Amino acid sequence: MDLSITSPLGLTPSQTERVRDVITALVYSTPGKVTVGKLNKLLYIAELGYIKKYGERLCPARILHWKHGPYSFDVEEALDILDGDVLSIDRRETGDCGVIRLVQAAKEKTDVALDEETVAFLKEIGETWGTRDYRKELVPFAYATMPFAETPFHQVIDLDRYLPLSDEERAEIDYVPDQEMQRAMDAALKINDKELEPALGLLNA
Repeated sequence: MDLSITSPLGLTPSQTERVRDVITALVYSTPGKVTVGKLNKLLYIAELGYIKKYGERLCPARILHWKHGPYSFDVEEALDILDGDVLSIDRRETGDCGVIRLVQAAKEKTDVALDEETVAFLKEIGETWGTRDYRKELVPFAYATMPFAETPFHQVIDLDRYLPLSDEERAEIDYVPDQEMQRAMDAALKINDKELEPALGLLNA
């Protein structure tokens, strides 16, 4: 995967559609309105949970190590396309002359090209993490994860590094016992099962 912030070719049409569908499902699963900042954190948390549960990426969005936690320009592009039809984005000025964007579903329900299991997974993420405090819980959690902590500022987080090894890849390094490999993967993801299991209900599924 191209790890530049903006690759020359960008995402393919099918990859872009996947990102849009994931963002749509997340917003429709999160109670009330969600800020763009929180939406980015939810996507990052969903990626970690998806890797943990299914051993593969949720979507090809390029997520950056940003000042206030994980952030993706691909999410911004998806929101620009979805605004007005699928999603409703309310722009409000803040006291410091900035603008905060609040995203919510534009209608009661919408269709996405995702399988039922993935939709259910995103629904659980939205319902359990979407109500958590942005500054006190979501940002600190993101900063504490190994993928984010190991990535230099303004660089794309290489989540593909944390995917499980294939049988062929494992055979090439068969001097590493499977149990040790699993411990290394768990340490890399740095997911605290005791902390997350009540919220996600899927880490040990």
